[in-house]
Amino acid sequence: MNEDLRDYILEKIALKQEGASWDFKRQWYSAESKCDLLHDIICMANLTEHCDGHIIIGVDEENDYSVSGVENDVNRKNTQSLVTFLRDKEFASGIRPVVHVETLEIGAHLVDVIIIENSTNTPYYLSSSFQGVRSFHIYTRVQDTNTDITKSADPDVVEKLWRKRFGIDKTALDRAFLYLKHPEDWLDIDDETGWFYKYAPEFTVHYELIDLTGYEYYHCTQTDPVPGWYDVIIRYHQTVIYKQEGVSMDGGRYLTVCPHFDILEVKSPPVKLSYYIEDDETFILFEFFNEKHLLKNDRLAQKKFLEIVPIFSSKSEKDGFWNYAHRHFYQIRPKYTCDMLPPFVEHINNGQCIDALKDEYLDAMACVNMLKDYRMQANTDTKTKKKGK
Repeated sequence: MNEDLRDYILEKIALKQEGASWDFKRQWYSAESKCDLLHDIICMANLTEHCDGHIIIGVDEENDYSVSGVENDVNRKNTQSLVTFLRDKEFASGIRPVVHVETLEIGAHLVDVIIIENSTNTPYYLSSSFQGVRSFHIYTRVQDTNTDITKSADPDVVEKLWRKRFGIDKTALDRAFLYLKHPEDWLDIDDETGWFYKYAPEFTVHYELIDLTGYEYYHCTQTDPVPGWYDVIIRYHQTVIYKQEGVSMDGGRYLTVCPHFDILEVKSPPVKLSYYIEDDETFILFEFFNEKHLLKNDRLAQKKFLEIVPIFSSKSEKDGFWNYAHRHFYQIRPKYTCDMLPPFVEHINNGQCIDALKDEYLDAMACVNMLKDYRMQANTDTKTKKKGK
């Protein structure tokens, strides 16, 4: 993520201007300016756009946007201190912006970035005033300007923030995935092959069995490896707005959406790895099916499935791991031999090349264990950077 963030911040510095979702500060907020810190965070949390807000600290706007750095700034804060700072403030309904701090090396200096995560919990506002930040005032940021701390945002902007909360400003597909994040609000359809959203029943999710045969390597983990294949269909009224392949495992006891897959071309045939990425559309459906279709006796099947199908925290983590796997695959792969295959793989016999399936399974097993090493190394690198601050 840091490389993507670094590119983003360098792009904004090069523009030599502030914008609707980014603001420059020469130095960190002092103890006397907590009011300004809170006001700026609330403004960034209440963006009408669907994007994160960034407060970029260590760039001198008045000196041609030169990087001045924060390495000697006595007022620097980390994620934990900012979270504690916000926790002490009385936000309406107790819902607070989600923030974290990332540190970037730019030239000879360090730049801190306060990231205020995009959310549909807008508008954020205080139920009790804090210094100059007034209760029940809605602050936002329009173009490059924050709402004045003594005023409240214009009514048309406040309306946009409420529309953002309720998903009214989204397309039908965007609204569907917003609703899918709340599986508890979906009710069974009478034919028991899907669900409808109780607050907008024109949105439905169905799964329909399709005539498809064949195994993926993750079926090898299951006690009953015989697969079933489905179309997972999201409809708005009668219009299909999304379709994705679904799969059942362990004799149909566990049903979910098929993971992504990618190819690592380090050998012939190439390595295939199936995976999920947190918070993308496939993962939202994966979580939805876990909540709606997963029974207690299915959890072992799910556990075995996730032992060989990793979940990446972001596309950036997946891409970073892919580069790592290119460099290390041949050091790790020889450790994984046929005696490590699950016993159920011998139950597979439908004309598919069982040797190729076994090879795919062992390749994926090597990748899953490489991912553990990659994450351990990434955590070590992060801790080393923090100690060097």
